[in-house]
Amino acid sequence: MVAASAIPGSSSATRPMSAGEKKVILASSLGTVFEWYDFYLYGSLAAIIGAQFFSAYPEATRNVFALLAF
Repeated sequence: MVAASAIPGSSSATRPMSAGEKKVILASSLGTVFEWYDFYLYGSLAAIIGAQFFSAYPEATRNVFALLAF
């Protein structure tokens, strides 16, 4: 018994990715890496930023304000 494919007219062989598809994958991957690096960097420096700009407040409040400013 032969099972019918879910997409009419499609073959079971896969086609290779085109240059445009590879370019889109690379660009979106790089964007994601840069965005996560930005989050990491700002999160790591939030205590220093809070101390510099919100020194009149308690430490917990400074940290919250620094993260909210992002």
